[in-house]
Amino acid sequence: MLTFQEKREFLLAALIRSERLGTSEKMVAIALAFRVDSDGSSNITTREIMALASLSRQGVQNCIHGLEDKIDLIVSRTPAKNTYQFRQWSGL
Repeated sequence: MLTFQEKREFLLAALIRSERLGTSEKMVAIALAFRVDSDGSSNITTREIMALASLSRQGVQNCIHGLEDKIDLIVSRTPAKNTYQFRQWSGL
């Protein structure tokens, strides 16, 4: 079984190497992985993603929708904040 750090490093490496993701999608995915919790979820705010990925709010939203389709990112949307879950995390 992999440790939390090993899982995060594996996830980051897979995201960086992905040929399915565009540059902006990779930046958003890396920002999410940068703030991932031990259960594979990320509670990062849109504002934080915007700052880390150097994208506008609309750019971040477009990338999140792309990540939902391309890497099966799970997004739990609430008025207060969104939670992002890497489905692959539980298989690591």
